[in-house]
Amino acid sequence: FANGFTVATRDTGPFEAAGLNVINPWGA
Repeated sequence: FANGFTVATRDTGPFEAAGLNVINPWGA
């Protein structure tokens, strides 16, 4: 991971925009 921080969220847009690694458990 680029910054060692992963987010699990339904609203991935803002986190992806911030350059975070996002896991969307509801979108799998």
